[in-house]
Amino acid sequence: MTLQEFVALWQARPFRAFRLHTAGGVFAVDYPLAATLVPAQDAVALVQGPRIQLVPLATIERTDIHGPPLDPAAAIAAIPPERLARDAQLLAQAQADGAPEPEPGPPATDPGRVETQASRGADGRHLVHATLVARDGRALFSTAGTRWNLHGHERFDNGTTLYLHHLDHPTVEQRILVWPPDTGTFDSFAEAMPLAKLRRELERRDARLRRRPARPVTPAAAWFREIIPVYPEPYDDGRARMFGRDEDDFERFEFRLVERATDGGRIVRNPCLIDVAAEKILFQLIDTDWDGEIVRDGEEFVFTLEHAGPSRATVRFIVDPRRLSARMAEDGRPWPLGFFERSLHNFALHEKWDLLRAALHVGPPGPRQPDLVLPFAGDFRVEFGSARAWFPLPFLQPHFVAPDGRSLLDLRTTAWAAVVRIRPGTQQVRLRLVSHEDKDRLAEPRLELAVDLISHWVTAAGLPGSTSLGMIQAMVRNIRGSKWLAEELPRWMAKGHDVPLP
Repeated sequence: MTLQEFVALWQARPFRAFRLHTAGGVFAVDYPLAATLVPAQDAVALVQGPRIQLVPLATIERTDIHGPPLDPAAAIAAIPPERLARDAQLLAQAQADGAPEPEPGPPATDPGRVETQASRGADGRHLVHATLVARDGRALFSTAGTRWNLHGHERFDNGTTLYLHHLDHPTVEQRILVWPPDTGTFDSFAEAMPLAKLRRELERRDARLRRRPARPVTPAAAWFREIIPVYPEPYDDGRARMFGRDEDDFERFEFRLVERATDGGRIVRNPCLIDVAAEKILFQLIDTDWDGEIVRDGEEFVFTLEHAGPSRATVRFIVDPRRLSARMAEDGRPWPLGFFERSLHNFALHEKWDLLRAALHVGPPGPRQPDLVLPFAGDFRVEFGSARAWFPLPFLQPHFVAPDGRSLLDLRTTAWAAVVRIRPGTQQVRLRLVSHEDKDRLAEPRLELAVDLISHWVTAAGLPGSTSLGMIQAMVRNIRGSKWLAEELPRWMAKGHDVPLP
């Protein structure tokens, strides 16, 4: 490591706690005054408890940041005064002495080996216990006998990190760091403890979380009010009622068929209905896979459409442009024209013709009701709900529900919708996450997930490894936008590279 690289890390604004990795060990710096340069500027003096460690810059192999960003003054203010005084005295003595102690040769480190034991719980969930084994075959630490579930692990120079979640709190990750032969911690190097004590604390937390399972997260009433779609109503200036309609008044309405190529190469003609006099688009299916024709019938338009996707669904409906309404051709009831437009745009997310036909007959859902409900094998179901009005179509947020009413994966209130494809006769679902952003929302193959709703395990197309359903739930709640999720998802999947799949 160069002097400039260390100074940039040490004097960063804001400051973040960091670790220095050398052949002789790993050294943590948790606030700016815990380290200094010796006068020769070829070594770093670090406070390590009650003593000073001199580390030549040339021996620092790499660094990593592990703390939150803090103002340097705030980071220093968080340290007890007695420690500040002690550390200042130690560093002053180290600068006076100046010469670094010779670095010991690299020890024979043993990061340990993780052995896993997979089983299926009574509810079908995939449970993986981890045992950390030393080079000589001794079992050092194990999660067996608890409801802690392993979803990933990583090795570092002289130890192993385990990533766990609790079956009763599946969206919260618990990290455990273990340094063989007998040291580990939950959070930071400064809180290390013997492995026997670490195991007892793990059991204590397990018992506490069993007694207090996570409460279901449900959207607030204000969110339900916010997502109710508002459809345009016909404008009435009273002229037609006062003077009667002009004979050519209906000529103001025109239709267009806009050609585009689908992903499969088929040319489709997207319908569009325009009020020329008002310079306003009344109805449009542009950039969809709906293909068809429009025919005028008196003072109405008859739409006959076919979807270019695998479903090959066909729909025929009649539009009254003056009332901004539409009804199914087979004796349907008139509903707002905007409702038909929205439903046809969102068809790409599920491609279930029976659901679309039922929705267009029944009309807009009531308050707190999903737009569509799709049941599948084993009494599982997915509820497709509306989202905030400014999110571009297609956009429906799925909520997967178990037979007993438990929420399995809920995209409501997040910035994500999804294309949902269910493997017939199973509880296996393929999701392509759809961002709230305007561009390329459906064209991001890296965000395609294979979800097993029985085992609660998830893999991703083109990415090695796996993770749990709870970790996916936590990600979609906290990450917005395709770019950021495409960066985070590979890292989370890589943690589970060696975790056995169901």
